Formats: sequence, C-alpha cells, structure tokens
Amino acid sequence: MCRHARTPPAPIVGVTGPDTSGAIAWWFTRRAVLAAGGRPVRIRPSRPRPDLTLDALILGGGAHVTTPGMPLSIATKAGFDPARDELELARLHEAMHDEVPVLGICRGAQLLNVYAGGSLLRDLAPQYGGRLPRTTARARRPVCVVSGSRLHAAVGCERFPVNCLHRHAVGRLGRGLRVVAEDAAGVVQAIEHVEHPWCLGVQWHPEYLPHVGAHRSLFAALVRAARAGSSGRGGHLQQRDAQRARPHDPAPVSSSHRARHDTGPVQASGQGNLALDDASERRTG
Repeated sequence: MCRHARTPPAPIVGVTGPDTSGAIAWWFTRRAVLAAGGRPVRIRPSRPRPDLTLDALILGGGAHVTTPGMPLSIATKAGFDPARDELELARLHEAMHDEVPVLGICRGAQLLNVYAGGSLLRDLAPQYGGRLPRTTARARRPVCVVSGSRLHAAVGCERFPVNCLHRHAVGRLGRGLRVVAEDAAGVVQAIEHVEHPWCLGVQWHPEYLPHVGAHRSLFAALVRAARAGSSGRGGHLQQRDAQRARPHDPAPVSSSHRARHDTGPVQASGQGNLALDDASERRTG
C-alpha cells in the first residue's frame, strides 16, 4: 500500500485593516498570500481575533498613524484611525515578543517605526524640492536596496521600481531598526529590525504589483519565514493540524496570551512614552 506524505498546513497570516473600506487592499493582499502558500486571515478593530495564533503578521496600509502625545483634536480627524492603531500595536507587540515574522506595508512600516520609538515625516514636500511626487499604483519610482539586508535576500536585487501611494514616511528611526531602501531623494522606502528574525517594513504597496517578481518575492519570503519560525517555536503548525482533526474542540486562549494582549503594547515592551513626531525631524542613524 502506497503512503503519501501529508501536505503541511498553510501558515496562518494575519492581515490587519480598517473596519470601513480597505476591501481592495485586502483582496490583493489575500491573493498574494495565497499565491505564496499562506492562509490569510483578515483582522480588524471590530473583529480583532485575539484567540487566533498567527504564524506571520501583515500590517496593512491605509489611514494615517496616530502617535502618543498627539492632540485629540488631530487624532479624531478624518484620515486617522486610533482604534486600528491600538489593535495593530497590540498585535505587533505579540509578534515581536514571539518572534513571529512581520511585514509592514506603507502605513504598516510607519507604525513599526512609531512602535520602536521613532517619528514620522508628515510633510514630504521639502524632501522632493517643494513638490510632492505623483501618487500611482504602478511601479514607477526606483529604490536602492542595501546589499546583504533581509529585503535584498527577499527580492534578489539592489534596484527595482515601486509604486507611490503615501503622503507620510519614516522620520527619525526607532530603536533596533535600520534603513534598507531609499529613493533618489533620500526618503526612506524600507526598514527592518536588526534583532528580530524577520521584521520588515516597506513604504510601497507590493500587493498591487503581483506581475512584478520582486514584489511577489516579498510575500513568498514572509511565508517561508513563517514556516521556518513556526517549526523553530516548537512546530505548532503540526500541533495545530492535529487539533483540527479533533471535532468540535476549540482551542482555549492561554492566560499568557491574554496577559500580553491586555498589557499596553508600548508600556509592556518597555518603550515608554513616545514624543509627538515633528514634520521637520530628519532620520538619524
């Protein structure tokens, strides 16, 4: 009798997004994760899924990022989403603690920097000679990638075009982060954590460029890291597969998971209070 090896379960990839709108970004990101061999799960403020154990986390694009110390009159304006910020900071804190692979997209890269104690540039016009570049979903802006970085390993090249859909960018770098890609104007296009096994933030939207190999490779690298990381954390993919075989046996939420979720992400990670970002601040190394 011939026995066939069982196909391992697909890593669960949490994809954060807003409660309103965001359907197009979710559809493209979902497609990219599925093509890379992962199982995408949508996470929103109205459905945070705190009982879901993730193998990887994607911080999606969207609204502007609020920062600690920002006046309430600004944070509650259109274009900001404090509820989403709170959700994503909590999920990011868990991922950093558990060494779960993280990919921050556009807003997600900015949130990663704020989480680490960095700031944002709210006005990019001075960086581009007084005139903002045209926004486009097409890959029109060349970026230069640092050789030997995780981003370089993922995309396999040191220069390739990206799209531009943002109005803010990384300013002063947060602790433990380094710049791994810039555009011709010197605006940060990608950052990565120097200690976390796989934590990367990109300022562009790779999900909208499935026809470009370098951008598909980002999702493939994330899913590979998810498989490797899960195996290294005790093979919970295999444990989860066994649990799925038991009918009507919901997995309980562990007390340690609940404690990490209930503890404020910034305070629990020892980051302390972050200063309000200044549009005139420049990145420091």
